This record gives sequence, C-alpha cells and structure tokens, in this order.
Amino acid sequence: MELTKEKGVDKVIIVGAKPGIVKKAIKTVKPGGIVPNVNYYGEGDVIPIFRLELGSGMARKAIIGGLTPGGRDQMERLIDLVIYKKTDSFIYYQFSF
Repeated sequence: MELTKEKGVDKVIIVGAKPGIVKKAIKTVKPGGIVPNVNYYGEGDVIPIFRLELGSGMARKAIIGGLTPGGRDQMERLIDLVIYKKTDSFIYYQFSF
C-alpha cells in the first residue's frame, strides 16, 4: 500500500500461499479490483475474508477462484511474464511466510 500511496492495485494474483494471504490480497486490491486465486486450499473449513478489507461489501472487490485454463504450461508462461518484468504496469512484492 505504501508503493501505491494507499490507493491499492488493480489485481492481486494468489498463487501458492496459505489461506491467510487472502486477507492481505483483498486489503491490497483497490475498490473495483480483482483477486484471481489459482491456489489450492486442501485443508481446513474456512478461508478468512474480513468485512473491512471488502469495504463492508461496498468496494466492488471480486475474488475469482479456479484452476488456470491451459494448466501448468499456461501458468508457467504467466509466471515468466512476472519474473522477466514483461507486463505493462506491475508492482511485484514477495511475501515471506
């Protein structure tokens, strides 16, 4: 949020993280933003999503879940775009867990 002067980003992609990252992703995406989730949560009954991070339901933040169309090959290509900074506007921040 510091990097965007508290405005947030358009999209936060969740890949390979614990369920707690969902809260951080929703908090980081700006109103009207999208959180695509291609992570698999194989344990537990709850993925925490908090009311304030969603703007009390008024911020039009979308969470989209599902496997990546095209499977592993497509996902590896998308990751390469991030690694080699081939996207138009992208802020990359690595979280340590």
